Amino acid sequence: MVLHCNCAPLLSNFDQLPESLVGCYDPITKLKRRVKFLRQNKNLREGLISYGARFSKPRSRSRHVEEQIYDAFAGTNDKALMEAFHAAEWRERPSIVRMFKDPRLRQLGLRLIHAEKPEELEANQRAELDAALKRRLTYQYYIGAPWVTLPGAMKEIDKLIGGASDDQVVLLNELKKHCLARTATLSPWKGKTSGGRRRRRRTEFRS
Repeated sequence: MVLHCNCAPLLSNFDQLPESLVGCYDPITKLKRRVKFLRQNKNLREGLISYGARFSKPRSRSRHVEEQIYDAFAGTNDKALMEAFHAAEWRERPSIVRMFKDPRLRQLGLRLIHAEKPEELEANQRAELDAALKRRLTYQYYIGAPWVTLPGAMKEIDKLIGGASDDQVVLLNELKKHCLARTATLSPWKGKTSGGRRRRRRTEFRS
């Protein structure tokens, strides 16, 4: 028996299904006949697999950590560190983040600290994360990224205002004010310089 959870198949014995699901399927005798039929027809099985493979597109690794979550499982040590991270005081979490072997967990851990308790980060690290967040939310560099930037949101608001009712215009203008206010709160980027020229730094907000 195959169930689906978040579009991922889960295998289960029929006799282990909850009572609420048993009635959704054909009698067990009919299911057993189907299983037997598939086992005895190798060509049919291979044909079904081949047909399904036509619709399976190879997935390239995303550069964004949000889309890397299912690329691999966390190791045993990192799982223990995740539990320690969530149980620890905020002031202890930066040191735990540094112990993660998985770079995805280091990125996500730093983002969480930066969002909730940025004062617990070292000054230079906090400045880098501030700058990275500003680029992420505002810079042209992220055109095509799987999130909405503040300029993108304001551009969409301007489009919607053209066909909006009076009440909707009021709401859209309030939303635009919020976007402008959020942009103003973002810390200015102060990257290190080299030879008198400002140099972009890679930060933990980038994958």
